[in-house]
Amino acid sequence: MSLPLNKLSKRLFQLALLFWIVKLILQAIVIFPQLASIALTLRNFMMAYLHLMFLGVTSIFLIGYGIQQNFIRIRIFSGSIGVVTFVTAFFLTELILVYQGVLLWFEKGFFPYYYELLFSATVLLP
Repeated sequence: MSLPLNKLSKRLFQLALLFWIVKLILQAIVIFPQLASIALTLRNFMMAYLHLMFLGVTSIFLIGYGIQQNFIRIRIFSGSIGVVTFVTAFFLTELILVYQGVLLWFEKGFFPYYYELLFSATVLLP
């Protein structure tokens, strides 16, 4: 017996699908040797890619599946806040990793408080 698709689960599934499409685009981009070299030598890009895969695609899909199957019970306010906090923290950490990777690519160094900002955004994930 299948349940009608929960609104929050549907949004999480859409988000996971979007991240999966971004992953496919990134995989297609690195077929070019120059871009593959950049992606492999700049650790921030590799971390952002793995971050996208494990937190963006896998975790968000599993959270949506858990909500849909009632493995994760979402109360009207408190549960939604947790999901929104997780997704926001994911976006922030991804943005920080990619931005720092771009700065290193253009040899601009580290932006101020990089590690502090990354830690602060990461603390919101659990």
